Amino acid sequence: FKVKKLISKNKISFVHSNDLRMHYLWSIISFFCGVKHIWHQHSPYFSRRNILFSALSYQIVTVSKFCKSSFTSSMSRRAIIVSNQFEFVNKKKNIKEINNLNRKKNFLITYVGKFNEQKRFLFFIELAKKILQIKKNVIFLLVIDIPNDLKNKIRNELTNVIFIKKKRYILPYLKISNLIICPAKNEGFGRVLIEAMIAETLVLASNSGGHKEIINDGENGFLADCDSLEDFLIFLL
Repeated sequence: FKVKKLISKNKISFVHSNDLRMHYLWSIISFFCGVKHIWHQHSPYFSRRNILFSALSYQIVTVSKFCKSSFTSSMSRRAIIVSNQFEFVNKKKNIKEINNLNRKKNFLITYVGKFNEQKRFLFFIELAKKILQIKKNVIFLLVIDIPNDLKNKIRNELTNVIFIKKKRYILPYLKISNLIICPAKNEGFGRVLIEAMIAETLVLASNSGGHKEIINDGENGFLADCDSLEDFLIFLL
């Protein structure tokens, strides 16, 4: 009743949500409050649970054909695709981590992502070990937040690795990189790919999910077999 009063007082006509828990909650609240709910889905979701909750929503919006194809048939028919929009936060400040890096002397490979199964950071680490067997002058820039014990373990296994705390202003790191590697599986959109292109840095990504809608292999980037270290390595030979 408090929410209904708030919606009425502020003359709210639409409620927009972009998180699965919010979708479930606000589709019901909006329905009973008589306002229109926009379900904005940024990732694939295969649960049939969505049949019930999405039926209460006025409109389904998603970010790629891949995400849309993961929905139940009734939800997919209603969904429209609107690509993610974003802008760089480019802070003009001295960034200590990159002051001493020389792109001409070293080959800089960057990973940007979260530490979860979908982003496949550990796959990237295994790939990095293989890369060092081929190229000795590689520096890995890892833009990720992970526990210190895992950082120390990786530092013991890899040479020339720099951990960078995940920030909104990553453009300087992308610009100095020679290559961005994105090994994520079933990515809904692939924001880092677009950011790398804006930075005019070459990108190598897994041939999976929304990546295939962004990259034309050999034209604006390269795609590698999602689960094959060897396929990623072929690009570097």
